[in-house]
Amino acid sequence: MQNTLSDESQKSLNALMVRWFIIAASLVVYLFIGYMLVVTQTYTSPYTVEILQTTLFSGMSIHAALYLFAAIIFIGGDVHAKSSYKKLLLAASEQKFKTKDDEFNFYRTRYASIMFVHIAIFNVIAILGVIVFLVTLDFATLMNLSIVSLLGFVLMFPHKAKFEFQTEKSCPLKKK
Repeated sequence: MQNTLSDESQKSLNALMVRWFIIAASLVVYLFIGYMLVVTQTYTSPYTVEILQTTLFSGMSIHAALYLFAAIIFIGGDVHAKSSYKKLLLAASEQKFKTKDDEFNFYRTRYASIMFVHIAIFNVIAILGVIVFLVTLDFATLMNLSIVSLLGFVLMFPHKAKFEFQTEKSCPLKKK
């Protein structure tokens, strides 16, 4: 028999999903504003795109360093998110809950905290793209870094399976 979320818990999860979508939509707003600035030519950047080809060290250009920095943030954020999630599962497995809703609420509040922290970490990548765009009007870099940021957001999506897993007796971390 599979346990499902109560109506109240489902509404709470839906509210968390809506918040996630609103935050993810900010990436689309970044792209839309950047595209409009390029198309309307209402903004003049202080530098041209060629500045990104300047060598920083060991033959690495600023452009390559930006993508390397974004990759480090992405990988670090993903590793930290997985570690935080495992700690949450362990903490939940050590608790004794009276009802499934109590367990869900314990899990939801802590997962929301983990989710928002890591979305902020992944959003740093998109903000880096915005900064590069504002300095050089390089829309391709803005778009690429926004996509990488969105991939990080997707890793943190609060889908139903993550929450129902906690209420199942089959949870591998649950003490029998």
